[in-house]
Amino acid sequence: MSEEQVRAWCAYMKVQLRLVYEMNRQLQADSNMSLPDYDVLVALTSDPEGKLRVAALATRLGWERSRVSHHARRM
Repeated sequence: MSEEQVRAWCAYMKVQLRLVYEMNRQLQADSNMSLPDYDVLVALTSDPEGKLRVAALATRLGWERSRVSHHARRM
């Protein structure tokens, strides 16, 4: 990548990381819920029956199945 492309990528990453941080912080402050918790709940509520198998939920979230299992257990 060129120097300009590297600078643009780094700026994008900085904004993206800050956005995730702020969204997580606000969710914690407003509802004592993490952004990953919210992601799981949104994925589940988007299903007509409100339930998904771990593999389907993992696919929808872009997570590994083990991460979904551990996260759901914590929730």
